[in-house]
Amino acid sequence: MIGRNSALSFLIKFCYAAIQFATVAIIAQYYGSEALGKVALFLSASAVLSILLQFGTPTWILKEVSRTNWRERILVASERISQAMTLVISLTSILMIFLFLLSILPLSFELKDALAIVIMSLTLAVLAMLSGLMRGNGNVIAAQIPDQVIRPAISLIVVITLLVYNVSISSSGLIFIFLATAALAAIVQIAVAKIKLPGINFRISRVAEMKIAFFESSPFLFVSGIFILNSNTDLLMLGVLSGPSEAGLYKPAAQISEGLNMVVTAISMPLAPIVSKLYSENRWPEIGNLTKKIHLMTFLIILPLTIIITYFSREMLELFFGDTFKDSSLALNILVSAKAMNALVAFSGLVLTMTMGARQAAIIAATGLFVNLALNAFLIPSMGAAGAAIATAISLVWINVINAIYIFNRTGVILVGGFPKSN
Repeated sequence: MIGRNSALSFLIKFCYAAIQFATVAIIAQYYGSEALGKVALFLSASAVLSILLQFGTPTWILKEVSRTNWRERILVASERISQAMTLVISLTSILMIFLFLLSILPLSFELKDALAIVIMSLTLAVLAMLSGLMRGNGNVIAAQIPDQVIRPAISLIVVITLLVYNVSISSSGLIFIFLATAALAAIVQIAVAKIKLPGINFRISRVAEMKIAFFESSPFLFVSGIFILNSNTDLLMLGVLSGPSEAGLYKPAAQISEGLNMVVTAISMPLAPIVSKLYSENRWPEIGNLTKKIHLMTFLIILPLTIIITYFSREMLELFFGDTFKDSSLALNILVSAKAMNALVAFSGLVLTMTMGARQAAIIAATGLFVNLALNAFLIPSMGAAGAAIATAISLVWINVINAIYIFNRTGVILVGGFPKSN
């Protein structure tokens, strides 16, 4: 069952990445870098804000539901999802009041744009909580389909349909499409949850019950928040410091480089339970030898892809995204080169999480976030997209190198391929 779920999960993630790539390419070709930048910034800002609104509840729900026996599962699931939704709605209400107060002040502030981000963030938060509920119930594949397949696929279909019928649409219209499809995916996710957990009840909880969700889910907020912030820092800071057009020019480079992560994702799925089992048996030397082999194998897979992408970067950007984007080849070359270097240490974070705990991995990721923010702030004003790429590359490799060093200092085990076996 684990192998089947891993294979299907990888297939879903591959489809998601392919659909995202096609959507970015179409928006770039037909709407330009300005529109692409505005849409990309909207989605990145929504993803970051969504993590804050979720407040760690998806992982909390998953943990609570998965450890409950079948007879009590419906009751526990109903209580936890209701407590979590009440907390998220309360946080959203506070945020919206804050935004309305800001709109009164004489600031350069678009209330309409901010509210769109909040609504999208709320929708993504609901999707994540329902996904946690479904995964806790053992419905791993069903949990992913609404958000990872239905939402991006419908967005792509709508955009293509508008182009076929020559319907003119602005960047605000494109944002509305993504917002509407996210809402549709949330409705589908609720329907699937009711089918898989017949009798589940969604309601508004009392304040005392909401406090349970607040205090018990908050530890998970730090872990999930750090990683989401890290993955969106480059684009958001580029948008803030250089504008939507520059962010739009950078987005295709980031999209192509993210495709190389599919290799890491495919390998990490079966690796995680193996590392966990070896750790439970205190077989650290075997963890080190296995991880070294996996790192070397990953590097040998990613290296030729990196060479091909680097050699044809300008042609690739021009072919898929348009003539305007070919000058982003330097940023693309930096990002894919970083992916190749990172392949030599890519699973050190996974090993740390599956052995000594997620807390240490999150703290190290926080140092990477600080490096990322500082370098972006320093490099973007003078170098633009290339500066954002350098900052992202350094922070990516930094995190996993520090993970590997931490494990070596604690255990004496070397995780990097090519080194001699540890004693």
